[in-house]
Amino acid sequence: ISEGAAYGDDAQMNSNYPLVRMTDSGGGVHYARTYNWSSTSVMTGSKPVSTEFTILAAAGVYQLVVVANGFASDPMPFTVPVWVDFSHWTYYPSGSYNFPFNYLTDAISAVPPGGTIAIRADVQPSVDPYTRPPLTITKAMTIISVGGPSTIGN
Repeated sequence: ISEGAAYGDDAQMNSNYPLVRMTDSGGGVHYARTYNWSSTSVMTGSKPVSTEFTILAAAGVYQLVVVANGFASDPMPFTVPVWVDFSHWTYYPSGSYNFPFNYLTDAISAVPPGGTIAIRADVQPSVDPYTRPPLTITKAMTIISVGGPSTIGN
């Protein structure tokens, strides 16, 4: 709708790049880094535009809006998953994409009711290498494998 602050002959400060804002159920606001914008044009009409973004928020359900020059899109529900990678070992796993949990049991404890667990299998097929007692899942959740097949259990 607007290019922001374009006026005169010396101060062309267009700021029409997208921001991604996510609001959690408690009203907390989180921003995501955007990149690979398909367009920074204004008034694109019916032409779809897109951007990619990096999530820094914790797992859960958010209301997501994209903002450019103060104009926000309609809110959309967006779920940030808890990540597991059986072959990625870290001292401080947080369940994020970059620091995934090593064990499905940790992810099940961390995922909110109705949330999603995403098993990273993009480098190699993920296989939980340890014999564990049977899992009991007592809350609704979705478990997906991203980037290839995953095997849970023996």
